[in-house]
Order: sequence, then structure tokens, then C-alpha cells
Amino acid sequence: MRHHLRGFTLIEIAIIAIILGIIALKLLPKLDNVQRDARIATLEGAKGALDSAFDLFATKVKTEQTLAPCTLPFQSEMRCLTVNGVEIGITADDHPAILSTVQHNGITQLLAITSIDLNEADHRTEKYQNKLNYEDEAEHFRAQAFWILPPTQEGWIHARDSRCKLIYLPLGNPNNHQGKSHFELITDGC
Repeated sequence: MRHHLRGFTLIEIAIIAIILGIIALKLLPKLDNVQRDARIATLEGAKGALDSAFDLFATKVKTEQTLAPCTLPFQSEMRCLTVNGVEIGITADDHPAILSTVQHNGITQLLAITSIDLNEADHRTEKYQNKLNYEDEAEHFRAQAFWILPPTQEGWIHARDSRCKLIYLPLGNPNNHQGKSHFELITDGC
């Protein structure tokens, strides 16, 4: 005797698709929260590493006797300590590093005092690599800040408007109310 095997009916397939859709809709917000939490944790970890690097730099400045006038544009009125061949600016009042915020000098100075995994956007393709991303206002004559954004595979976004970033506020920035150069964490758009 032959048994005839039957597949699912169209109604059964439709019901399964609806059930899977409902499950997916319930899980998507949770997945989005996991991604948001990961972006925030990445930025918090980077901020901790940068704060520690600034503290170590300030300690080195207090013990170092070989400070010289800076030669970088926009830092010529400061004294500099050379670290790994890179000038880092300081003032008498601000022993934490004062990093340049123009012409991509900030990333060079930042990488001289810390080993954070950081890259700039490839300006030929306007794409970031999947790492922490550095952006400054290279086109502005006197920029006031630079930004570190979480890992992304997306194209360049305007870092000034992003609500998910670390922002470097040097001494003298009108938004700096701490009296020293520092990083602030902005996460309400992660």
C-alpha cells in the first residue's frame, strides 16, 4: 500500500510566517538595545583609557624638565613635551595634554600618548573601518574640538551632530567648564 505524503498547506505556511514575524518583532528591540549597549560600553572603555593616558601625561609633565616651545600651528604660544617624536602642548595651568583640534594633528598626538585602536575615515571612499573613528574639523581655521565615534561600517557622518561619541574639549573651548582639557561622553543617540 502506498502512502501519499503531503506537505504543508498554504494556510499552515501563512500561519507559521505570521508567528515568526511576531517573534521577530518582539526580539528586534532587544537586539537594538544590545547594539546600543555595546556602542556605549566601547565609548566608556575608550574614555577610561584616554583619561588614564591624560593622567599619566600630566604626571610626566610634572617630572619632566625638557619642555620647549611648540612648533605646531595654533599651539605656538604653548610649551610642548615631545612624546614618541610628537609634540604635545601644555600650559602652566593645564598639565593634561592639550591636543590640536585642526588639520588631523589631534589623531597623531593622541596616538603618541595612548595605544587606542583608532582610525580616520578613508576620505577617498568616505568610509570608516570597523574601529573607533576619529574626526575633526580639518576645513575650519580654528576648530574647537575633535570627536571619537563608535565602530561602524557606515559612511562618514557629520561628527558634530552625532549624539553617540566622545568629544575632546581642550582648555579654552567655550563648552569646556572643567578648567582643563578633557573628554566628554555623549550617549543619548547611541
